[in-house]
Amino acid sequence: MRLIACLLMVLLLGACGNEQKAKVVDLGSVAGCDVARQSCSATRDGMIVDLTLGPEVKPLEPFTVQLQLEGEPITPDESVTVDFQMEGMDMGLNRYRMRHEGPRWLATATLPVCTASRMDWYAEVEFAARGERYTLRFPFVVEAN
Repeated sequence: MRLIACLLMVLLLGACGNEQKAKVVDLGSVAGCDVARQSCSATRDGMIVDLTLGPEVKPLEPFTVQLQLEGEPITPDESVTVDFQMEGMDMGLNRYRMRHEGPRWLATATLPVCTASRMDWYAEVEFAARGERYTLRFPFVVEAN
């Protein structure tokens, strides 16, 4: 009986080790638009991705994140996330799962504080469309309070 249990354990561990991580298609970065100041859109592979932050983005103050995707619907059962990263500095995990409301996806986010007077950030959205996962980065600048 122990032999059978050990064999089952080895088979299960082997199967877990062979799982492949789902491929994520990187759509790059949106240039020439500061998403903390205005809504920014990008057209990639026939999809229009529009991201809006705020109305105002300041460290330690909650703000709204809105995502709209045209050309390819995101189904409500798919997960949509936004991850905030600071250029050149590890600010920890700042990932938010967005909720589906009508034609948009929404989240409330809060950026951590940094001692630098100018903070260069990017919001990386990840979503599913056409049976694949995609990421797209939106840069923005936040001035210290």
